[in-house]
Amino acid sequence: MAARNFVNGTKALQREVVKIWAKGVGAATDPLSDLESAGGGVEEIDQTDTGLYTVTLADKYAGLLALQASVIDATSPDDWVVTVVAEDVAGAKTIDLAIFKGGTLTDLTTDDTLLLEIPLKNTQQTV
Repeated sequence: MAARNFVNGTKALQREVVKIWAKGVGAATDPLSDLESAGGGVEEIDQTDTGLYTVTLADKYAGLLALQASVIDATSPDDWVVTVVAEDVAGAKTIDLAIFKGGTLTDLTTDDTLLLEIPLKNTQQTV
């Protein structure tokens, strides 16, 4: 599991909850550019097909608790939906996303910014 110095302060019933934030600018068919990740928790957000992206984490975690995503689109901000297609945070350190606009899988362009908040479980211990 991740062995980093995490900032304490989140109250949760789950043990060892870690939150990672990331922000990246669309780049058509390339990995997102200008990737910012607080504490370096996300290594890359790569486009694998039209509207499909793989988030690669820097460390392995026991489980994905949730994922909150938003798209900043100054030209037409409505109708964006980001869903989790698959995840393997304990093995491959990846989360696969599908990004829809108006119900259609859509690539993020250089006008679009993806924001992610990813709460993760950092232990197998339950009590």
